[in-house]
Amino acid sequence: MVRAGLFSIGSATALAGCSGDDGSTPKSSATGERTGHSPDGSDTRATATDESTAAPSTTSPTASDPYPDALTIPYGAPAIDGTVDDYGEPLLTLQDDFYDYEDDPPEQSQGEIWLWWDERRLTVAASIVDDEWHAAANSGAKIYENDCIEIGIWPGDPGPDDQFDEVQFGLGTEGVQVHRLTVPGDRNSEMIQSAETALSRVGERTVFELGFPWSAFTFDVDPGPGDRFGLGIGHHDKDSDGGGGWQEWGGAPFVPKTPEEMAEARLGPRD
Repeated sequence: MVRAGLFSIGSATALAGCSGDDGSTPKSSATGERTGHSPDGSDTRATATDESTAAPSTTSPTASDPYPDALTIPYGAPAIDGTVDDYGEPLLTLQDDFYDYEDDPPEQSQGEIWLWWDERRLTVAASIVDDEWHAAANSGAKIYENDCIEIGIWPGDPGPDDQFDEVQFGLGTEGVQVHRLTVPGDRNSEMIQSAETALSRVGERTVFELGFPWSAFTFDVDPGPGDRFGLGIGHHDKDSDGGGGWQEWGGAPFVPKTPEEMAEARLGPRD
């Protein structure tokens, strides 16, 4: 493995570039229609593969889960070191919980998502299987045009006219980069230098780790157990032939960009 700072690449793996979304209509097998705009600005109409605003299958009610109808984010601040070996069971998986906007989702669209919180930061980690990795072609507000992870978040119970913070995280033209803006409207766009990051690629698997300070959001929050948030998580998958796609859990940040469509997340109890 070749390691440069907090970014590492498996020695047998080459990076590849790609173009934008092809605008194809995603296929699905479930009921319920979603409309909105894709990241490239084209109109998108799709039939949802899951009920993105409902509790994911990985959070079925148990005696230890104080919020069975929400995604409960456990308390903790794991080391951000480019690995997920000690993370345990993921909170979400691309296969089971994410809405897939790819016209013909390939078998390699697989991955796991973890989240944690403590008083200092929100931690998001993903381990994604992708046979062709597109990175470093874009930067700043254009990070979404690379392979990347994206989250949309807003505290409390957002309404239809509220805005939310959208955070993009991936490998840009100047290394691992984190960009935050407020949408709809694309306000308060800026690179976030205070975030803790790690990104590694071995074989066909990429690990993303992001420790995002609460202070770097545009809203004021003093996080504590039971706090409620609107949350959406996205994965951008780009390929050199113009294919690939994007996958989403929770409604927003992709389609529609409306905070009231987000899933509910709760900060879990301190251990």
